[in-house]
Amino acid sequence: MTRDLQRDILSVLPSLRAFAISLTGNVDQADDLVQESIVRALGNIDKFTPGTNMAAWLFTITRNQFHTAYRRRRREVEDLKGLTLPSSPQHLHRMATSTFRTSGPL
Repeated sequence: MTRDLQRDILSVLPSLRAFAISLTGNVDQADDLVQESIVRALGNIDKFTPGTNMAAWLFTITRNQFHTAYRRRRREVEDLKGLTLPSSPQHLHRMATSTFRTSGPL
């Protein structure tokens, strides 16, 4: 990574952090979001076209990271012990349904 690229990224960080705070409403979550966005940007730096708007590219990555995390959180549920699961346990529903179907008439 060139020094110009580093300088461009560093110059955007304060604005990017403010944007992340406006999205999350939480400073700690915003800092995590910015960190994830920078890691993603550095991992895909070969896709950035030099001479184009670095700030716009980073803001887009940050917005997309936020929406991805939001969608992921919406699919998560808490189990009875308060642990977060990636999605609702469908096997319990299937078991109850299959038990109901196999039982004979009353």
